[in-house]
Amino acid sequence: MILAIAVPPALAQESRWPWRRPAERPEPAPVPEPARQASAADEVGRIRESTADPATDEESARFSAALAAAEVTHPALFIEGILVGPQGMTLYTYGRDARGASTCYGVCERLWPPLTASFDDEPVGEFSIFERLDGGLQWAFRGEPLYYWAHDTRPGDVTGDNVNEVWFVIKQGDGE
Repeated sequence: MILAIAVPPALAQESRWPWRRPAERPEPAPVPEPARQASAADEVGRIRESTADPATDEESARFSAALAAAEVTHPALFIEGILVGPQGMTLYTYGRDARGASTCYGVCERLWPPLTASFDDEPVGEFSIFERLDGGLQWAFRGEPLYYWAHDTRPGDVTGDNVNEVWFVIKQGDGE
């Protein structure tokens, strides 16, 4: 036997038991997003544009010839007044680094590869070596970590100078 209980229409819509009532939930008020401060990560995302034209064929050939004629006894040397690495590529410093410590990792490191040192290398002259947070070793000039710019493609390019007003070419005579 099946019993059917008839519920008056007024009670069917609203129950006397609150837990059976459809919840009346007001639309949540939109929560404003907090104001974002520009961070180093945001800055890295913006540093994709070069600041100068690439070196001409003549400039690049001149740099390469000067490098071939130079006696290299340091991890980097000055050619035409600009500090360059062993293959003649321009070296840069990052204005947000502390002396002997790099803050350039992840995306930054892909755009600005460090001038790495090996475990057999030893400091010489104004060049020192420090350990990076990832365990690698990096060269520094006068305590400033050294980097290449991924958009420089051949000797003589200085397209990373003053990028985002924090990346700088090291010129002979700077800081002396």
